[in-house]
Amino acid sequence: MVLRSQAHAYDVPKALAKAPWANYHLCRDMATERWMVLMIASSLEHNGVLDRVKYGLGRMKGYADAYINRIGLKRYHFCVSDAPSHDRFDISTLERVFGERVLDYVRENIQAHGSTRSFTVATIYDLEIAEVVADLSEHAFCFFLQIENDDDVTGFWSRIYGRARVIKIPDTECSPQVQAAIVGLTEGVISIAQVKDWLIRHGINASLAQNLSDQLSQINLGAQAILRAQMPHPLPKAGDIYKTKAELWPMSAEEISEDSKPSVEWL
Repeated sequence: MVLRSQAHAYDVPKALAKAPWANYHLCRDMATERWMVLMIASSLEHNGVLDRVKYGLGRMKGYADAYINRIGLKRYHFCVSDAPSHDRFDISTLERVFGERVLDYVRENIQAHGSTRSFTVATIYDLEIAEVVADLSEHAFCFFLQIENDDDVTGFWSRIYGRARVIKIPDTECSPQVQAAIVGLTEGVISIAQVKDWLIRHGINASLAQNLSDQLSQINLGAQAILRAQMPHPLPKAGDIYKTKAELWPMSAEEISEDSKPSVEWL
């Protein structure tokens, strides 16, 4: 989360965990990626807010190799700001922020996703922020929460995210509720008809709740539910047993008997 006045880091997973649809696997993956979701605060102070937004997005592009993606679902990424951004990256700042091995880590996770795309010092200079969001959208449901109503900011991020995924909010106080509502709608466990009342019950005034409900009606409702229906196996749950750490899916009941359970290897 980056504002022109100062950069703020909000514990999004903790806020989402209060929502009734925040299941174990969603919260676990979001919590482990929290450092990637939150925008950079102090390390880019001399580059200003425009760069903080940009490198916060860059951080998510190739660093995440999440279990939720490997089983065919998408994670969530929220960029929160009241500013536009520069649309280019430079390797020196990437290395200063993420370390000299930043490209090595990106390559490892790009390969883990089955991509053959190459990232070098030269290609980083040609990389545009729109490409970052487009690539990220293949693995995550991406949204931009815009603080306050500035047409220039709306126009800039709408060209990158698409207008439906730019949600205007008056301040950061309602950010957790809005993000939780987006997750619930995308997961298909709450309907758009229920969102206004849910927001009101969680501290949003009626006028703002109606405005947010109108905006959220334009997002891809139930998109995660569609992906979940296409999974070859049920969603893993706490207590499932895996043969090895590398297995994507737990053992079935037929594979497990009381006298032949594998020894437990904690992750």
